[in-house]
Amino acid sequence: MVRSPTAALAPLALVTATLMGCGAGDAEPAPTTAGPTSTTSAPPTQRDLSQPADNAVPEGVENLELGDCYDPAPDPSQRTVLVLLVPCEQPHQYEVYHVDAFTESRRAGYPGDNAVRNYAEERCFESFEGFVGQVWRDSLLDIETWFPTSASWTQGADRKLTCVLFHRNRADLTGSMAGSRR
Repeated sequence: MVRSPTAALAPLALVTATLMGCGAGDAEPAPTTAGPTSTTSAPPTQRDLSQPADNAVPEGVENLELGDCYDPAPDPSQRTVLVLLVPCEQPHQYEVYHVDAFTESRRAGYPGDNAVRNYAEERCFESFEGFVGQVWRDSLLDIETWFPTSASWTQGADRKLTCVLFHRNRADLTGSMAGSRR
């Protein structure tokens, strides 16, 4: 499986679309908001992620399930294959909010990196609002996807995709983000 920060390109597309829609000759000024707005953010974690959290259990990324909360593996070289599961009630970096699979048969050939990545990202963006209760672009949370590589698809018949959320500032999450409207 490979991990992809799916949301990294979305802000660029949003800015591009916004800029394309703005014209220098607009006759009417933009409406003002009805009241003051505020944005809450959280500072990045102060925990030492190079050390396992209390009650952390090593687990292969291919075994992640819906509702799992975890921290990255302490060793950066292992982060594409291993995570440390932690109870969701305890501070953690990531939460699995959707698990799906590609529908191709076990004998089907690998559809290609772009096709696999695009399908995984589409499924993760589609399921985000239903889980969090907030649209992705307005959320303090961001998305990461885990999906099959060409090798895992061919050798192990891997068809699983996993959608993971994390705080945009890399702040700790505590509790499940299900229905949090964050």
